[in-house]
Amino acid sequence: MVFTNTQPQKVEEGWLYVGFTNPLQESILLELKWELQEFFSKKLNGQKIGIKTVSIEEDKTNAKKVLYTDEDKLRYLSEKHPLVDELKKRMGLDPNI
Repeated sequence: MVFTNTQPQKVEEGWLYVGFTNPLQESILLELKWELQEFFSKKLNGQKIGIKTVSIEEDKTNAKKVLYTDEDKLRYLSEKHPLVDELKKRMGLDPNI
């Protein structure tokens, strides 16, 4: 789960640096730390590797905005396709009904 949202940052001098964007990801990673180290040790023919966590600040400007309300969805579609706004006016549609 942790690795689906982030990629390991770097491997340096026997350490794997894994980035996380929220504390839940870090706690999950720390719970699985020993199992991951054992897994990497087997895959790397007995070579030991440590795991360190690195906090990553999310870029708020490029973050996906979740559209919850019908108004948000309609506004998004209107921005993407200006004809949606004209269709709404012609048909007298109100997303709040």
